[in-house]
Amino acid sequence: MHKTLLLTLLFSCSSLFLFSQEKFNGEFANADSYIESGFFELARNLLQNLQPQLDQESEQYRLCVDKIAHTYNLQWKEALNSPSLQKRMNFLTGFLQHIEKDGAYLPNSLTVDRAHYIYEALIGEYLNKGDQEAAMKYKSKLYYAFQNGLLPNSIKEVFSLGKFANGSVSIWGYEWYEGFASPKDKGSFSKMVFSVYPANSPGEEEKELMQFHLKRINWIDHNLGEYVLVQRPGSSQAGRVITLWDFSFDRPIDYLELREIIMTLAMSGDSRG
Repeated sequence: MHKTLLLTLLFSCSSLFLFSQEKFNGEFANADSYIESGFFELARNLLQNLQPQLDQESEQYRLCVDKIAHTYNLQWKEALNSPSLQKRMNFLTGFLQHIEKDGAYLPNSLTVDRAHYIYEALIGEYLNKGDQEAAMKYKSKLYYAFQNGLLPNSIKEVFSLGKFANGSVSIWGYEWYEGFASPKDKGSFSKMVFSVYPANSPGEEEKELMQFHLKRINWIDHNLGEYVLVQRPGSSQAGRVITLWDFSFDRPIDYLELREIIMTLAMSGDSRG
């Protein structure tokens, strides 16, 4: 009697395991089918619904976590090029939450490198939302990583401040952790650079109209701010370099005010000397 009951229980547990494995394999196959067809969000939703049903110590859980991250990676460029700020934000914050929650199951290239790329992207997106405080939180994370040698190569010296536009021009901003200078600058350096392009430009250098450098000048009048704006011609444009003494800045820099000033100057083609 007891032997029969034991065999029945073992058979039931075995059947349950087989069913669970079959269900997992089926859901995984469906997710792969969505991914192959380019439906990354559908694949991710399916996997995210499956994930809570899995034992966190199981290989299935690890595979599910990895596959979810894979959908984010495949959708990265498409999502960040979306015209919808909210869709970009949802994508970035969702990806970051996935890394923060299940980073122990993911390779270092995701838990470290990709996380820092997300921080970089979120800086520009929060500035576009007008939320400077949130943007500075992620900027602080990048500076911490810079100081500790944790950044991936492509952003280990400079990072993007995002793109902002108004239908007339598009502007890409960049910030150097330590500033960059040439020997002729004699100790001065550019801390930020804003490249101005025609509206809807993909940011190609040959179409660059002008640049604005937030420059620290070592001989600057102490009555002025620590930084001043300098206007330069675009990479393929003729023109002269102009120091815009009207616009000097102290730290901490108000990024939103700076962006607004640069947009106004870019639209007017300001040429004051």
